[in-house]
Amino acid sequence: MPQELAGYRQALGYVQALGRAAHFQYDLGVLNALNYMMIGHHRDKSPGVLRPGAIFNGRMSRALHTLVLARDQILSPEFSSIEEWLGTGRNTYDYYDALRNVQGGSWKPERKTHSWVRFCLRAHHMQAQQVQQRLAEAADIWLLLEEKIESEKLPSRCVAALYQVSISNRLRRATYQSDESLSPGQATRDLRELARRDWLAPYGETKGRFYAPGPKMKKIRRDFAARRPPLREPY
Repeated sequence: MPQELAGYRQALGYVQALGRAAHFQYDLGVLNALNYMMIGHHRDKSPGVLRPGAIFNGRMSRALHTLVLARDQILSPEFSSIEEWLGTGRNTYDYYDALRNVQGGSWKPERKTHSWVRFCLRAHHMQAQQVQQRLAEAADIWLLLEEKIESEKLPSRCVAALYQVSISNRLRRATYQSDESLSPGQATRDLRELARRDWLAPYGETKGRFYAPGPKMKKIRRDFAARRPPLREPY
């Protein structure tokens, strides 16, 4: 699996480069190159030599559809691919169901691809709504944390520590120290005080220690999740 992910990551990096290329055309060479990057470690599958029926698989389809958007200068990963959406819930299974319906079990180039295109367009809509919600919540969470930190008379830099924990679920002392240009002692004191006040919860010892959301931070996250509006169906 690490090789699969590394190959797909390399292919999407190539797609990003092609999106900026001054001279470009869609041809079999581009598809062969993408295929080789994705499955080059599977020598038994003739990587880089596409055959009829092999082009329209999941990863190749997503890479090609990202390339189409990249050529229109839609390069941000949040909008040029649907990988984030596919990683949520059962969306990956729904994606492959749509793909199988289009493929029909064998190579039939006359088959219509409308259902798969519709799935991808809907996924882009839904993912864009998620990004919009995340950005709006991020601003509101930051402002709320500023108010809380000020009311508890803690250093203003502690907002950054709590915000990082709110979005990534964990924070290490070294990361906080580097981000805020603090000494090891300052960073350690801040995090210990935040843990003492139930903003953070420490896990592990010495070099393995990290901080996760504490009771107060968990409550803020629950409150935001409870008032988050459902995503709107675009079709």
